[in-house]
Amino acid sequence: MAGGHSLKAMMMSAKVQEVLQKEVPIQVIFEKPTIRSLAAYIDQDGQEEAGHPILPAEQADEYPVSPAQRRLYILQTLEPDSTNYHIPIVLTLEGTLEYQRLKSAFNQLIQTHEILRTSFHMNGEDIVQRVHEWTEFDLPVHHIKEEEAEAFLTERQSPFDLTAAPLLRAQLLKVSEHRHLLVLEAHHLITDGSSMKTFIQDLAKAYDGEALAERALHYKDYAVWQLSEEETEKQKEHEAYWLKQFEGDLPVLELPTDYPRPAERDFTGERFMFGCDQATTQRIHELLQKTDTTMYMFLLSAFQVLLASYSGQEDIIVGSPVAGRTHPDIQDMPGMFINTIAMRGKPEQNQNIFTAA
Repeated sequence: MAGGHSLKAMMMSAKVQEVLQKEVPIQVIFEKPTIRSLAAYIDQDGQEEAGHPILPAEQADEYPVSPAQRRLYILQTLEPDSTNYHIPIVLTLEGTLEYQRLKSAFNQLIQTHEILRTSFHMNGEDIVQRVHEWTEFDLPVHHIKEEEAEAFLTERQSPFDLTAAPLLRAQLLKVSEHRHLLVLEAHHLITDGSSMKTFIQDLAKAYDGEALAERALHYKDYAVWQLSEEETEKQKEHEAYWLKQFEGDLPVLELPTDYPRPAERDFTGERFMFGCDQATTQRIHELLQKTDTTMYMFLLSAFQVLLASYSGQEDIIVGSPVAGRTHPDIQDMPGMFINTIAMRGKPEQNQNIFTAA
């Protein structure tokens, strides 16, 4: 799997664990790139058994939050008026739209997924989540010109009340009789990119009259499972690893900027997209084969080298999002799984990709 895809390797690891009940680390998948070598590893004596399955949590009035939710909840409470942790999606709907049918589909979606009926509270010093039996859902309709939609939505943007479910909003912007914009907005505490895709797919099924399958597991079950004794011991191993990676003085990136850094954090920014020509892309793939690295590893290294050239520093930390769905029971479970990994690299001037690989 030279030059392979890290995300696909993670999904493959989870699938092996689900089907064969064997734990195969992602690193092993890259080290054993053929079916024969991977099968030999799985069959070898002493192969570590897969982790314990996630089971439904006992019924309770409230449940603990996951570490990812706790972190995000604290960030939101530090900036209570911020909408930076909202996930917005705009869907264009063409053709005849049946409003009551769409609203009914939303109600079915919310009843199917407990996370859409979940609110967050402080119980003493603990952050907890509560799952409600039923939540009212409003679907307002606004008649508007399409070119005015962005300004209209920006003006009406407001933070969620985390104590009131659902942490999902929807608005229907009617552009014409046969064209609507369905605007969805959810708080990151209850969802991530993969989950939004699941919600949209299930909403479409419900609108088409298809009954949504009842789910055996929900996000609260995952949050409780993370506090189990076995999982807590695993987390201690991860903690020891990361503390080792970031021991000593941590570097602060000092980039030459046009303007001074503001006293308060500002999320205003832009996205710059560009592509590589076919010849450059081919050279990169040849290099991946020679060095047995993935495209992600190459691009991360190139980015760190770029930052080093701008800053003159040789110790660079870059944040990288990861899907966080490493257990087979949570592959299609809606909720907050995404995490940010701090990748520490040392792009020293006397190294090249061959000596560093």
